[in-house]
Amino acid sequence: MTLIRVSRNEAFALVRDGFVILTGYDEKPAERARSCFAEVLEVFGAESLRRFQFEHERRPDGVREPDDGFLDWTRETELKKDRKFAFHYRPDLRKKMDAVRWKSGEEAKYCLSRLLNLSAAVYNHHSEIAMAVLTAVDALELMSVCFADELKKALVAPAPTSRSVVRFLYYPESSGNEKAKVHYDRSLLTLHSGDEGGSLFAVSNGHERVISPRPGELLVFWGSKASRLATKHGAKLKALAHGARAREGEVRQAVVSFWHNNDVLWDAEPVTM
Repeated sequence: MTLIRVSRNEAFALVRDGFVILTGYDEKPAERARSCFAEVLEVFGAESLRRFQFEHERRPDGVREPDDGFLDWTRETELKKDRKFAFHYRPDLRKKMDAVRWKSGEEAKYCLSRLLNLSAAVYNHHSEIAMAVLTAVDALELMSVCFADELKKALVAPAPTSRSVVRFLYYPESSGNEKAKVHYDRSLLTLHSGDEGGSLFAVSNGHERVISPRPGELLVFWGSKASRLATKHGAKLKALAHGARAREGEVRQAVVSFWHNNDVLWDAEPVTM
């Protein structure tokens, strides 16, 4: 796996614009995991995969939301999420999967074990990149806060809503082209790779800009936690307002990882257009 070197100019662009597209990214791990998740969905279907939902978030509003393993948001949910399937990977997921009784047989166990292994490779790769990006931002000495240290602390002992995660997204074919409404991520830093189908776009001052990463590229941008952390230290950072679309009847897939500091934030602020 090729490690990305983050230049001073790239770190400055992230601070200035709220996002940066890094080149030289090895997209093969993300492509393999994304493809594997699509295969698992096709072979087993949502009903048989729901046993691999694990609940972690007990929100202040009383909603209990599955937060890792297999997630199905294709129907109306209490949280009004976009209609999609997802798979959330964190390092402690394997133990939870091992505790499940495999009623679907050895084929299901093999496929999901393969997905876990591929997901772990993406998580490890992206964690190294996230740390390199934040270290490069810290080296600019534009803010008194040390972003890399904040991420390290959260990875060792995460607070509520602060566990870093890799999300594999699968938006099924549907009428209409909107896949993800314009929103901010609640993360400290988001890494977006493995796009297939549709497009990702950023919104700034009422203007849209397509920012889908091409092969060999990795999109990196700030979430709401970065904005809040910078404000606490007397600086300004802007979380990136973004959304996704696809052509009618087109499947969209993506691989996204979210990296957190130990700031308890249940929902990112709404985007005002």
